Amino acid sequence: MTKGYRKGTGWRGGSWVTRVLCCLLIALAPAQTQAEDIYQIKAAFIYNFTKFVTWPEEMEQRGGDLRLCIFDRNPFGEYLYQLSGRKVRNFELKVVQPASLSELDGCDILFVAGSAKTDTVLRGLTNHPVLTVSDQSGFVQDGGVIELLSENNRIRFDINLQAVRDSGLQMSSKLLQLARQVR
Repeated sequence: MTKGYRKGTGWRGGSWVTRVLCCLLIALAPAQTQAEDIYQIKAAFIYNFTKFVTWPEEMEQRGGDLRLCIFDRNPFGEYLYQLSGRKVRNFELKVVQPASLSELDGCDILFVAGSAKTDTVLRGLTNHPVLTVSDQSGFVQDGGVIELLSENNRIRFDINLQAVRDSGLQMSSKLLQLARQVR
């Protein structure tokens, strides 16, 4: 055995936490300038967030569809729809685009697009276990859970911990450590 090498510390033998954190750090790599590429990276972030968020126990045990909704306009093109069918624990992601506020009831993850009125959308989700995400400036101050933002040509995110608690979700400390800011 080579001096300084410990069995189980390489990529293949390392813990799953190490591998997941490496994947998230890769996602933090410099964003390309084209809007499409930025939204492909943001779609990857949203998918990875689901791995670090736990919904209420009865929902986690039941499994089934985990509805990822895009509200208002869809800036992702096909990138989020490509996530449909992917597994997250006992869930299978199902990507939908509700046409109105009244259709947001069944959403488990909600991306609020730039032109939607944040306060109106969030008011209707109070005390519901919904992971809300947006790239609107000030989204976490307005009560959203995660705000995606560009900083020094990188995609970063802020987290509103009170909104996490209010929604009944639980968030891994590993995700909180990767956030730019936790409010």
